[in-house]
Amino acid sequence: MKNCENKKCGIWMVIIIPVVIALHSFAFMYLWNLLLTDIFSLRFIDFWESLGLMAMAKLLFMTAYNGRGCRNKNECGTQQVEHDGSGFKERMRDHFTSKYCCTKDGEEKKEE
Repeated sequence: MKNCENKKCGIWMVIIIPVVIALHSFAFMYLWNLLLTDIFSLRFIDFWESLGLMAMAKLLFMTAYNGRGCRNKNECGTQQVEHDGSGFKERMRDHFTSKYCCTKDGEEKKEE
């Protein structure tokens, strides 16, 4: 899309954003009424209730950080955060292997 400095782009954004929100709300309402009323015996909801539920979920589940622990891209730059989960995996493997499966030598654990 071109630079949004001109008035045409601003007018399109004023039209497009509410349309996209309305489409999401209708999709949410449709899926709620199709699935949750039969599965969990919940009541049907209308457009405004689905819009309110989506807004509430956005407020409850949104985070201020972008997943890497940074509020914005400028704060982190382009550096990648490295996660080393190998120690955790090994500890969990040892724990569950010794508790449920085998001994550390690979022999099956005998029930006592």
